[in-house]
Amino acid sequence: GGGGGGSPLNTSLVSSSSNELKVKCHYGEDMRVLLLPQSVSLQQLTAAVEGEYKRSMRIKWKDEEEDLITVSSQQALELALAELSRLGKEVLHLFLFELEPSAAAPADGELRKTKHQRKQNQSRVPRDRRRPISKEEEEEEEAEEK
Repeated sequence: GGGGGGSPLNTSLVSSSSNELKVKCHYGEDMRVLLLPQSVSLQQLTAAVEGEYKRSMRIKWKDEEEDLITVSSQQALELALAELSRLGKEVLHLFLFELEPSAAAPADGELRKTKHQRKQNQSRVPRDRRRPISKEEEEEEEAEEK
């Protein structure tokens, strides 16, 4: 068996000795509370946040000077937790910003192709080419072939 009886609510206020970390997530107007182990890894934190919101988030925390600092590495997370215990606080406030899908895979790779590559690729018509080839480009092509 297992799962000891739940303690009455009023004792949960004295939880400083417990090894759970209370994390308040601010996402726009929405605020949610997550309970995580105090030795939480960045991977665990990210998984918890993304599981809660069902989307990829950039996670930030506010330091003493009210600056938003991105939690981009395990080290950055440990810094936030160290600051927390130094100030004697028990709740870590995280500020979440939705990651644009484009941030993960830049879509501007197409733009970097040189003229030479573009010319080779003309036999395959890209599906998403919305603008017709300009007059100058057409004339250039003809001039090159003479």
